[in-house]
Amino acid sequence: MNQNMESVSAGGHVPTAETPTGRSDIKSCARSSATSAQFDVGFCQKGIQRGKCAEPAQPVEALSSLKQDGATGLRHLVCIVCPRGCRLTVDETQDYKVTGNGCPRGAEYGRTELQNPTRTLTTTVCVAGGLHRRLPVRTSKAIPKSLLPAAMAEAAKVRLTAPVAAGQVLIHDLLGTGADLVATRALPKAEP
Repeated sequence: MNQNMESVSAGGHVPTAETPTGRSDIKSCARSSATSAQFDVGFCQKGIQRGKCAEPAQPVEALSSLKQDGATGLRHLVCIVCPRGCRLTVDETQDYKVTGNGCPRGAEYGRTELQNPTRTLTTTVCVAGGLHRRLPVRTSKAIPKSLLPAAMAEAAKVRLTAPVAAGQVLIHDLLGTGADLVATRALPKAEP
């Protein structure tokens, strides 16, 4: 390792964005609510290092949300249900047994993420005659991850006229999933 490239222990504090000067913004640790100190670091494939690295910027592999251990049937992922960010290990050979979770919701997330991953869709739709031209919307519940592109295409077809009420159903039973596309804010008519 180059003498100018001294390693820095991140301790769970991994900056995700850099400014042009190479300084990262203050970030929160995934394991606590404490804010980390400002780092003068950059990303490279070898981890977080001080100064500039000859390698291109890459996300740290240890933070990828889903990894597999070869032929053992073990999958490793980070739980996103709450801010704790528990590191889960799911054994597919033992009926999706989950370890490493700090609560029952983490166990459910680990099983669901491998068997049938779902996400809540959030996007915007066009509105005519309102204070704003776009209206934020979301699905009323999570839908299968594989249907997200088709659901986005359906949302792109929506054209509304103001006023729109918060919680108003825009598309009922989106793609047969049982989830509705609903407005997440009220949008009154624009004053003439």
